[in-house]
Amino acid sequence: MEDAETSLYFSIDFWYHIFRENTVRTRFIDVSTEFLDYMLRDGVVLPHNPNMERDDPRVQNTEIESDSEESEKEEDEAEEEEEVYHFHELEEQIQDTLDDFGGECFVRSNWSSTKDASWILGSLKCSTPGHVLLLLKTSDRVCADFNRVSALPSVSPVIALQRWCNYFPSMEFCLYIADGSLKAVSQRDTSVFYPFLVKEKDAICSLLTAFVADRVKGRFPVVRFAMDVYIDKKEKVWVVNVEAYDDAMNTGLFSKEELDAIMDKEELVYRVVEEEGSTLPSEQLFYQLPLDMQKLSSDKEVAEFISNLKQ
Repeated sequence: MEDAETSLYFSIDFWYHIFRENTVRTRFIDVSTEFLDYMLRDGVVLPHNPNMERDDPRVQNTEIESDSEESEKEEDEAEEEEEVYHFHELEEQIQDTLDDFGGECFVRSNWSSTKDASWILGSLKCSTPGHVLLLLKTSDRVCADFNRVSALPSVSPVIALQRWCNYFPSMEFCLYIADGSLKAVSQRDTSVFYPFLVKEKDAICSLLTAFVADRVKGRFPVVRFAMDVYIDKKEKVWVVNVEAYDDAMNTGLFSKEELDAIMDKEELVYRVVEEEGSTLPSEQLFYQLPLDMQKLSSDKEVAEFISNLKQ
């Protein structure tokens, strides 16, 4: 059985309050029993709201329906009536957050972002409640989170809305931490060669080591864990995600076996793509594969599979 206490530590509504000074503004919305039930149902039927904004995806879907679909609608009228959902209070909370955040936000659940559903909007940026609901409902990662929560009574399902920021992928890093010390650093966007990351090794390692020593050590109640961070133009380090150190984590440019060995050593290991031909396939290519193939593949197997397809 999964360790409920450990799972709680890696839920964003727990670690956000520890690293708040170094995390983008986030607002949490509790998930009702009704919305959780809706999320766990098959199909993508979005909640109805008569007061939708013009750029809400539900408005756009309504406009592209043709008259030829009317007969089909009439045949399934009873079924469609059963599939109408209303979450007005939730949508009001989302809209209030959007207004507070300047009109744009990023949405995620306890442990996962909706990055596997970015294809449906072409972006993870949300500007209406409909965008938020669409990404949540079409994300297998989020649905897996909500299924996971149902088996962990001590963990409550949440929707986390974060102020939208335009990150430069070149400055995102995966950190691997043990006993309060930074053990390994990997470039997070492994699909692109950024020459300056090779040249700036010492400066980046120094900055990240200081961040872990000053802002992380002694604050988080787990001995080993992984952390995704972003370094902005002012050299401030921002926490993007905190995840368990296990077989499911993002290992970046390392293998899990390499990291296991590194975590017991004193010397910091820094790894980035060092030449054009050493990049790995983009993670987004994986999410474009059929769902059955995704479930059957480990991260390493997926990378190898996509690499073979590109040859």
